[in-house]
Parts: sequence; C-alpha cells; structure tokens
Amino acid sequence: MARIRSQPCLEALDVLGIHDTTVILDIDGTITGDGQVFLSDSVLAKIRELASRNVVYVFSNHRNNTRNNTRNRIVASRIGCALIETPHRKPSPNVLLGLPRHHRVQPLLVIGDKIIIDGLFARRIGARFIRVGRVRSASDRSFVRMTYLLDDLVAAIGAIWRKPEAVQETIPTGPCSPNKQSSESRSSAR
Repeated sequence: MARIRSQPCLEALDVLGIHDTTVILDIDGTITGDGQVFLSDSVLAKIRELASRNVVYVFSNHRNNTRNNTRNRIVASRIGCALIETPHRKPSPNVLLGLPRHHRVQPLLVIGDKIIIDGLFARRIGARFIRVGRVRSASDRSFVRMTYLLDDLVAAIGAIWRKPEAVQETIPTGPCSPNKQSSESRSSAR
C-alpha cells in the first residue's frame, strides 16, 4: 500500500519568497506538539527568518481554558510574535477580528499542518495556505490522533482528485501526440 507523501516540516520550508505578508502560524502540530511548549532551535530560527520580512502572528484552537491560553501566550513570547486572542476558532473567518485592521488588508498566508482546519481557514479568508509536516508528541490526545488520521484521509482524497488534472496537462496534444505523427516526423523516420 502506498503511503501518503509527508510534507516538509516548518524548519525545512523555504521562506525567502515570502515577504510583506501577514502570516498566521498555527501552533499545535505546526511549531510544537499538541499542547506542548517545547520549541526546537531550528523551528525558532525558521520563525525568526519568516518574521524578518513579514508580520507573524500565532494562533491555536487549543485554548479551551485559562491554562491553555497561558500556554499560547508563553509560546508566542518565546518566538517573539503576537498571539491572536479571540473567542473564535479556525476555520471561522472571524479569527481575523483578533488582528489589527491594517494587518488584515495586506496579503495573508496561513501556515499549518491540517487541511481540514488550517487549509479551510485560509480558503475562507482568501489567504494562501502552506501545509507543513506535523510535529507529533507521544502525549497527543486520542482526539488529536483521530483528527490527524481524518486530515490525512482528506489530503489523500484531495491528491487523488487533483491527479487526473495534472496527468491531463502533461498529455501531448496536436500533431506531436504519441498517436499522430507530424509529416516531418514521418518523413524523418523513413
């Protein structure tokens, strides 16, 4: 059985072409494990590189109680970026209400690990979306693991639906197609 090709993790992302953009960076599964506060040096370096040419905000749906919101503030403080604080959750476009107005009008980019949450959020706010490989933890809750499985299934189905279009674009048409030879190629073959 073929495995789903994994996305590169955040630290492997080429961010040189990203500039003058408001970046909304998911926390759980993107920069650290679900509910964790540990950040690797390579992730911190990549976020600093991204923040050198952009405005970077972090956000997480994992904030149902005061302890988790405090955790989100700690993560934001460690990476030196602002936390979007709003009662709304992704994929609601109302999450943007937590941003200053001038950061809502420049180009938007969402970086996250889940298509069904981060990708849909990006689509709903008219932002570009970059899916990165997920940061997993041995302490991931069962609900989180099930969400990851569902998200991977959606990604696989999406890849299947996109594949015929990609194949169709690579099929030659016109006189150079494999079934029809041009008069020049027929005469050179003789």
